[in-house]
Amino acid sequence: MAGPAHPPADAATAATWEALREQTAPAAFTEAVADLLVAARDPSRLVVDVGTGSAHLAAALARRDAVVVATDLSLPMLERVPPHLRRVAADAVRLPFRDAAAGAALAAHVLHVVANWRRAVAELDRVVGPAGVVLVQAGPSSGVLGRHARLREVFRNNLPPGALVGNEVAGPDGEAVVARAFAELGRDGHDLPVVEVPRRETARGIIRWMQGNPWTWPGPSSDADRAAVAAATSAWAVSEGIDLDEPFETKAVNRWRAFTRSPGSR
Repeated sequence: MAGPAHPPADAATAATWEALREQTAPAAFTEAVADLLVAARDPSRLVVDVGTGSAHLAAALARRDAVVVATDLSLPMLERVPPHLRRVAADAVRLPFRDAAAGAALAAHVLHVVANWRRAVAELDRVVGPAGVVLVQAGPSSGVLGRHARLREVFRNNLPPGALVGNEVAGPDGEAVVARAFAELGRDGHDLPVVEVPRRETARGIIRWMQGNPWTWPGPSSDADRAAVAAATSAWAVSEGIDLDEPFETKAVNRWRAFTRSPGSR
């Protein structure tokens, strides 16, 4: 079943994402993920990064001598891709590459907002062919732990109707749903080592980040809507005894799964 489509990032969203980049994906975190992924692919073959955004991960892979093509549906995001990287405007369900053109394809934080996500899975499978690997981010990145994790839940629950988009990949069984789709194509999945990078955060910083709307799961919402939700979330935090400006230790967490063709599969 296809879920609702998510609009490509416009210029304002792309600018906000970059302004909050170090909070969303600290440089040390991106570098650690790149170290993980570069070891999981054939170094002699092309890597296609689907839904690359501004291509920080693709650039980190390129610094490790990977030949990368960064693809995204959002032109404002692609305009922020480093000039030395090859970039292509493309929909995840219609990738402009021949069969088996790549040794690896990446899908980081993207399948849950593609309406026809099963078609996107089929495209990932197609462009890497029988010998290639599809690398999928397994579940969301998590930057807050313990009671501070509730800030996201409270913010999400206060968004107006229609502000949330996503398909079944965004649901609680999303990882299993994706694994079954790849299994139908003859691909087995195995988990790569978890990447964890320590960081310091504040509740006010988390709320500011959410108000900036860098997530892909919030759909269309106005600045005024998100400002009101941020105020409600701040009030909830104070009522729970959370100091909005007290730093706390947390970590950025990233989990990836590699999907490879089973022996004897088509």
